[in-house]
Amino acid sequence: MYQIGVDIGGTNIKIGLVDDTWEIVSRISIPFPHLDGAQVAERIAGECHKLLALRGLTEDSLDSVGVVVPGSIDSTGSIVLNAYNLDFHNVPLKALLQSYFQKTPVFLANDADGACLAELGRGAFKGFQTAVLFTLGTGVGGGLILGGRMFTGGKHQGVELGHMPLVAGGIPCTCGNLGCIEAYCSASALGRAGAKAMKEHPKSLLFVRSDGNPDAIDAKLVVDCAKEGDKTATAVFNQYIDYLGSACVSMIHLLDPEVIALGGGLCNAGVLKHPNAAHNRFGKRLPQEVLLHRLCQDFPRRHGQRRRYDRRSHALRQPALTVFHSYSQFIGGFNTYASS
Repeated sequence: MYQIGVDIGGTNIKIGLVDDTWEIVSRISIPFPHLDGAQVAERIAGECHKLLALRGLTEDSLDSVGVVVPGSIDSTGSIVLNAYNLDFHNVPLKALLQSYFQKTPVFLANDADGACLAELGRGAFKGFQTAVLFTLGTGVGGGLILGGRMFTGGKHQGVELGHMPLVAGGIPCTCGNLGCIEAYCSASALGRAGAKAMKEHPKSLLFVRSDGNPDAIDAKLVVDCAKEGDKTATAVFNQYIDYLGSACVSMIHLLDPEVIALGGGLCNAGVLKHPNAAHNRFGKRLPQEVLLHRLCQDFPRRHGQRRRYDRRSHALRQPALTVFHSYSQFIGGFNTYASS
């Protein structure tokens, strides 16, 4: 049997087909269409069925479909309450998708919670009691492990680490507030800072590589130019790392975690591989006992272990999910696992 995982991001939607050995056998990525919830659900379902057809499979071959989104989910795991980068507000996404899968249960979760639980079950958080995850992509997500279990908030709607204030009266965030962590530590934020610096420094490598077009500058270009020694890009990058370090330090003072994990699309751009990142910048801010992890991208492939599935309850037992690419494969049983 197979599972399908769907990672809905503000830039792309990633879909993966995972087999019984936790191998990703097929994957596709499409741009996020910026349509309403019903239209997005229809597009996702069509791509999922297309992915099955390419392997000569039908829905009869599926155990479950797991979907993660960068936003808050209601306590029943059914409704996207707010996902600002998707412009989803009170969208009944689980029901919308379930209508296209008559024989297969669909599960819905916050993307960072899915990632956090995956790391608890198989990855960087395994064996630890207290841990913090930041996912750095179009936005900034986060998850918490407290007492060796997922913490999903007092109302079980998930935590929004990316929307904690970082700079009083700072840059407007997509949520409508000012100075959020997301406004300074996301991939979008790094790209915006790079574009602004490029305009101010027309002799920089950033200017040359972008042909002076601010729309051509993204986080990866900033990181690449910084790696090549461009002073403008390096200054932007170092400022970014300072902001990210401050966010991590705040979590350290609040929770005293054993591990802080950083993952998401921005890590793919090589942020943590830059020589200044962890050693020169983070090293000045974080205590030595706090580890920095770059979370894996092909989680099932690295941790090739089979899940235990309870067909009577459609709930997974230890761990509660599989992850595809950037933590996208949420299989199910999340609310049961997290609250047990």
